[in-house]
Amino acid sequence: MERLPLAFLATIFWVNLLAFLNFSSVFVAMVEIGHAIKAPDTMILQLPTALYAAIACAAPATPYLLQRLGPRRLLMFSMIGLSATTVLASQCQNFWQLMAVLFLHGLFCAPISPATQAAVKDNIPDRDLGIGMAIWGAGNYAGGLVGPLLAGIMVTVFGWRSIFIIPLPFVLLAFPLVMTAIKSTADRTARPDAVSMLMAPIAMLFLVATASLGPSLSWFSSPLVMFCAVGLAFSFPLFVWSYRRSTSTAFHMGCLLDRFSGLSLLIVFGFNMVSTGLFQVEFLGKDPILTPEVIGLRSSIAAGTLLLGFIISGWLCQKHSYATGLFGGLALTFVAKVGYLFYNDDSSALDAIWPVAFSGVSFGMVTGVVATLAYRTIGKNHAADIATCFILATYLGASLGTGILDEVLVAFDTLFVAQGMAAGAALERAFKSEFWVELVISVLLLWPAWLLLRGLKTPED
Repeated sequence: MERLPLAFLATIFWVNLLAFLNFSSVFVAMVEIGHAIKAPDTMILQLPTALYAAIACAAPATPYLLQRLGPRRLLMFSMIGLSATTVLASQCQNFWQLMAVLFLHGLFCAPISPATQAAVKDNIPDRDLGIGMAIWGAGNYAGGLVGPLLAGIMVTVFGWRSIFIIPLPFVLLAFPLVMTAIKSTADRTARPDAVSMLMAPIAMLFLVATASLGPSLSWFSSPLVMFCAVGLAFSFPLFVWSYRRSTSTAFHMGCLLDRFSGLSLLIVFGFNMVSTGLFQVEFLGKDPILTPEVIGLRSSIAAGTLLLGFIISGWLCQKHSYATGLFGGLALTFVAKVGYLFYNDDSSALDAIWPVAFSGVSFGMVTGVVATLAYRTIGKNHAADIATCFILATYLGASLGTGILDEVLVAFDTLFVAQGMAAGAALERAFKSEFWVELVISVLLLWPAWLLLRGLKTPED
């Protein structure tokens, strides 16, 4: 049996860790940062949005960049840009400067996850693809483990600017790993196209911006949201029309029509809609001990259990036990969502951690399995397209989920207040109702999961 390329897998793990370090750190410290730079209260939660809006915007260009530059050179450029922008972020003096720099930082982070996932498909035999995808996913969420722990300590000891220095030592080790373990392949004849490089990124940017800014800025009463919504109304149909008319684009979306890829991406999208964790933290926000250190601890526990979930998924995929991994992961999600329903005014940030742990394991198991099955009938020449769609499904699901579920929360709160409930009781019941909606959406994912597994020819051991 051919041995796994351990140096290659270690590189994939380490480079992916970089992609999530600043995102998780900003999430932990966003309230502290917002107050320090006098950000508008309605915009503080948009600091992480700048990162994943940029990632969704830049992702469609990744297949062309991979083809033109090759994975080694693309990852090197990404890490150089990541390092430069993280230093710039530490020097920002106001909110809008920081938003702009974080957006630029996200543009450099965007190619990392799809490029490394495509590299796993290209370099790992199909029989070991489950292990490869488990390591790929574990690397992504190792950043979510290390980042919050370090950020929680550093923001307290050294101030918020110090968190942006966290990635730099990791980058220094990543450079030699990429140089030695990642192949240098490039097609200098590749040509960019307007659909992949311009129309798709603009449409994705307007989509994420509209969904994310709308709840914070009272939707169409805000000129900024109106601008984004009008931009979306024009850019998205133009993107679809141009894509259908184009004979060759670097970013192919035909993979969505493949049974395994399409259903896997649907599950990823839906799962991320209800797995942001934002509403659990928001519900517990009244707790005075919900400091950066405690948020960092909660985030690190979530990331640590995610790592465990990916390890389990890799082992199950190696045994072709896809149904166990997928349905087992969904079952743990149901347990976690029910746990959120027990939150009340007496719940503290530390008492309410156990549902976070269940959510983490379930997310890792489900994502690891569907990341493997998405490539079941797809050749290596379309690996970059699947990887790009996977990242888009992740970030679009998270941003749309936050926007939609926030409106659900507001609607329930308004309804209960109108029924004569006291403001505090109405808000608590609104949160519980929002958690019920998350549970229902999670249950609905059983249908695409069943359809996905129904198409498998390999029985469980």
